[in-house]
Amino acid sequence: MLPNSWRKFRACDYGYASASGVLWFTVDPTNETLIVYRELYVSKVPAKELAHMVLAAEAYESIHYGVLDSSLWHKRGDTGPSLAEQMIVEGCRWRPSDRSRGSRVAGKNELHRRLQVDEESGRAGIEIMSNCTNLIAQLPTLPMDKTNPEDVNTKVEDHLYDALRYGIMTRPKSRSVFDFSGGPPNQRWQPADANFGY
Repeated sequence: MLPNSWRKFRACDYGYASASGVLWFTVDPTNETLIVYRELYVSKVPAKELAHMVLAAEAYESIHYGVLDSSLWHKRGDTGPSLAEQMIVEGCRWRPSDRSRGSRVAGKNELHRRLQVDEESGRAGIEIMSNCTNLIAQLPTLPMDKTNPEDVNTKVEDHLYDALRYGIMTRPKSRSVFDFSGGPPNQRWQPADANFGY
Protein backbone atom coordinates (compact mmCIF):
# COMPACT_ATOMS: atom_id res chain seq x y z
CA MET A 1 0.00 0.00 0.00
CA LEU A 2 1.34 3.40 -0.98
CA PRO A 3 1.46 6.06 1.75
CA ASN A 4 -1.17 8.79 1.38
CA SER A 5 1.47 11.41 2.12
CA TRP A 6 3.38 10.66 -1.10
CA ARG A 7 2.83 13.16 -3.91
CA LYS A 8 0.55 11.80 -6.63
CA PHE A 9 -0.21 12.97 -10.15
CA ARG A 10 -1.62 11.60 -13.42
CA ALA A 11 -0.94 11.81 -17.16
CA CYS A 12 -3.20 11.11 -20.13
CA ASP A 13 -2.99 10.57 -23.87
CA TYR A 14 -6.55 10.89 -25.19
CA GLY A 15 -8.06 9.16 -28.17
CA TYR A 16 -11.61 8.24 -29.09
CA ALA A 17 -11.38 5.88 -32.08
CA SER A 18 -7.97 4.53 -31.05
CA ALA A 19 -7.61 4.55 -27.25
CA SER A 20 -7.19 6.74 -24.20
CA GLY A 21 -4.41 5.92 -21.77
CA VAL A 22 -4.28 7.38 -18.27
CA LEU A 23 -1.48 6.61 -15.81
CA TRP A 24 -1.25 7.54 -12.14
CA PHE A 25 2.14 8.21 -10.57
CA THR A 26 3.45 8.67 -7.07
CA VAL A 27 6.88 9.86 -5.95
CA ASP A 28 8.86 7.97 -3.33
CA PRO A 29 10.36 10.86 -1.33
CA THR A 30 13.34 8.84 -0.13
CA ASN A 31 14.98 8.76 -3.56
CA GLU A 32 12.56 10.45 -6.00
CA THR A 33 11.65 7.13 -7.66
CA LEU A 34 8.49 7.45 -9.75
CA ILE A 35 6.01 4.64 -9.24
CA VAL A 36 3.27 4.04 -11.82
CA TYR A 37 0.56 2.50 -9.66
CA ARG A 38 -2.61 2.55 -11.76
CA GLU A 39 -3.68 2.64 -15.39
CA LEU A 40 -6.90 3.22 -17.28
CA TYR A 41 -6.99 2.07 -20.91
CA VAL A 42 -10.25 2.48 -22.82
CA SER A 43 -11.48 3.23 -26.34
CA LYS A 44 -14.55 4.96 -27.76
CA VAL A 45 -15.07 6.97 -24.58
CA PRO A 46 -15.99 10.67 -24.98
CA ALA A 47 -13.89 13.24 -23.11
CA LYS A 48 -16.59 14.04 -20.53
CA GLU A 49 -17.13 10.37 -19.72
CA LEU A 50 -13.37 9.80 -19.43
CA ALA A 51 -13.23 12.69 -16.96
CA HIS A 52 -15.84 10.93 -14.80
CA MET A 53 -13.93 7.63 -14.99
CA VAL A 54 -10.70 9.36 -13.93
CA LEU A 55 -12.36 11.14 -11.01
CA ALA A 56 -14.04 7.90 -9.86
CA ALA A 57 -10.68 6.04 -9.92
CA GLU A 58 -9.03 8.65 -7.70
CA ALA A 59 -12.02 9.48 -5.49
CA TYR A 60 -10.19 8.90 -2.20
CA GLU A 61 -6.81 10.31 -3.22
CA SER A 62 -5.21 13.72 -3.32
CA ILE A 63 -3.94 14.23 -6.87
CA HIS A 64 -1.62 17.24 -7.10
CA TYR A 65 -1.89 17.72 -10.87
CA GLY A 66 -2.70 16.07 -14.17
CA VAL A 67 -0.91 16.46 -17.49
CA LEU A 68 -2.82 15.94 -20.74
CA ASP A 69 -1.83 15.83 -24.40
CA SER A 70 -1.62 19.54 -25.28
CA SER A 71 -3.36 19.03 -28.63
CA LEU A 72 -6.63 18.60 -26.72
CA TRP A 73 -6.73 22.36 -26.14
CA HIS A 74 -7.00 22.91 -29.91
CA LYS A 75 -10.50 23.56 -31.20
CA ARG A 76 -10.18 21.10 -34.15
CA GLY A 77 -12.86 22.99 -36.10
CA ASP A 78 -15.43 22.86 -33.29
CA THR A 79 -17.27 25.94 -32.14
CA GLY A 80 -17.65 24.76 -28.54
CA PRO A 81 -15.11 24.07 -25.83
CA SER A 82 -12.05 21.97 -26.61
CA LEU A 83 -11.84 18.37 -25.36
CA ALA A 84 -9.54 19.50 -22.54
CA GLU A 85 -11.98 22.22 -21.54
CA GLN A 86 -14.85 19.68 -21.55
CA MET A 87 -12.93 17.53 -19.06
CA ILE A 88 -11.93 20.47 -16.88
CA VAL A 89 -15.56 21.65 -16.66
CA GLU A 90 -16.40 18.22 -15.20
CA GLY A 91 -13.86 18.84 -12.42
CA CYS A 92 -11.02 16.76 -13.94
CA ARG A 93 -8.20 19.35 -13.95
CA TRP A 94 -5.28 19.15 -16.39
CA ARG A 95 -2.35 21.16 -17.61
CA PRO A 96 -0.96 20.77 -21.16
CA SER A 97 1.92 18.42 -21.89
CA ASP A 98 5.10 19.57 -23.58
CA ARG A 99 4.81 18.77 -27.28
CA SER A 100 7.46 21.19 -28.45
CA ARG A 101 10.01 20.23 -31.09
CA GLY A 102 12.26 17.49 -29.73
CA SER A 103 10.01 16.66 -26.77
CA ARG A 104 9.33 13.09 -27.96
CA VAL A 105 13.05 12.26 -28.10
CA ALA A 106 13.67 14.05 -24.80
CA GLY A 107 10.89 11.99 -23.20
CA LYS A 108 12.33 8.73 -24.55
CA ASN A 109 15.78 9.66 -23.24
CA GLU A 110 14.30 10.52 -19.84
CA LEU A 111 12.59 7.12 -19.71
CA HIS A 112 15.93 5.42 -20.47
CA ARG A 113 17.58 7.42 -17.66
CA ARG A 114 14.84 6.45 -15.23
CA LEU A 115 15.06 2.77 -16.15
CA GLN A 116 18.71 2.66 -15.04
CA VAL A 117 19.28 1.16 -11.60
CA ASP A 118 20.82 3.56 -9.09
CA GLU A 119 23.97 2.08 -7.53
CA GLU A 120 23.26 3.55 -4.10
CA SER A 121 19.61 2.55 -3.69
CA GLY A 122 19.55 -0.53 -5.93
CA ARG A 123 16.31 0.79 -7.48
CA ALA A 124 15.47 2.12 -10.91
CA GLY A 125 14.23 5.70 -11.23
CA ILE A 126 10.83 4.39 -12.30
CA GLU A 127 8.86 1.36 -11.19
CA ILE A 128 5.64 0.03 -12.70
CA MET A 129 3.25 -1.92 -10.49
CA SER A 130 2.02 -5.29 -11.74
CA ASN A 131 -1.61 -4.15 -12.07
CA CYS A 132 -0.58 -1.88 -14.99
CA THR A 133 -0.86 -4.82 -17.38
CA ASN A 134 -1.40 -2.88 -20.61
CA LEU A 135 1.61 -0.61 -20.03
CA ILE A 136 3.79 -3.60 -19.13
CA ALA A 137 2.66 -5.43 -22.28
CA GLN A 138 3.10 -2.46 -24.63
CA LEU A 139 6.46 -1.00 -23.58
CA PRO A 140 8.73 -3.87 -24.70
CA THR A 141 6.94 -4.22 -28.05
CA LEU A 142 7.30 -0.60 -29.22
CA PRO A 143 9.37 -0.60 -32.45
CA MET A 144 11.82 2.16 -33.27
CA ASP A 145 10.94 4.65 -35.98
CA LYS A 146 12.69 3.63 -39.23
CA THR A 147 13.36 7.25 -40.24
CA ASN A 148 14.28 8.46 -36.72
CA PRO A 149 15.89 5.75 -34.56
CA GLU A 150 15.90 8.17 -31.60
CA ASP A 151 12.09 7.86 -31.38
CA VAL A 152 9.50 5.09 -31.32
CA ASN A 153 7.20 4.41 -34.26
CA THR A 154 4.18 6.67 -33.76
CA LYS A 155 1.99 4.53 -36.04
CA VAL A 156 1.74 1.73 -33.46
CA GLU A 157 -0.25 1.53 -30.23
CA ASP A 158 1.71 4.04 -28.15
CA HIS A 159 -0.98 5.77 -26.07
CA LEU A 160 0.21 4.51 -22.69
CA TYR A 161 3.81 5.18 -23.71
CA ASP A 162 2.85 8.77 -24.54
CA ALA A 163 1.04 9.14 -21.20
CA LEU A 164 4.16 7.74 -19.48
CA ARG A 165 6.34 10.22 -21.36
CA TYR A 166 4.09 13.16 -20.46
CA GLY A 167 4.16 12.13 -16.80
CA ILE A 168 7.88 11.61 -16.40
CA MET A 169 8.70 14.85 -18.20
CA THR A 170 6.92 16.79 -15.46
CA ARG A 171 9.56 15.44 -13.05
CA PRO A 172 12.78 14.96 -15.02
CA LYS A 173 15.59 13.26 -13.16
CA SER A 174 18.56 15.57 -13.04
CA ARG A 175 21.73 15.45 -11.04
CA SER A 176 24.42 18.05 -11.19
CA VAL A 177 28.10 17.18 -11.14
CA PHE A 178 28.08 18.95 -7.78
CA ASP A 179 25.23 16.79 -6.44
CA PHE A 180 26.89 13.48 -5.71
CA SER A 181 26.93 11.20 -2.75
CA GLY A 182 30.02 9.75 -1.22
CA GLY A 183 31.28 10.66 2.15
CA PRO A 184 29.82 13.01 4.70
CA PRO A 185 28.33 16.33 3.52
CA ASN A 186 31.43 18.29 4.55
CA GLN A 187 33.43 16.35 1.94
CA ARG A 188 31.22 17.47 -0.94
CA TRP A 189 32.54 19.92 -3.48
CA GLN A 190 32.79 23.51 -2.34
CA PRO A 191 34.27 26.46 -4.23
CA ALA A 192 37.76 27.45 -3.18
CA ASP A 193 36.81 31.09 -3.52
CA ALA A 194 33.26 31.92 -2.45
CA ASN A 195 33.38 35.27 -4.30
CA PHE A 196 34.07 33.76 -7.70
CA GLY A 197 32.47 30.32 -7.21
CA TYR A 198 35.40 28.15 -8.28
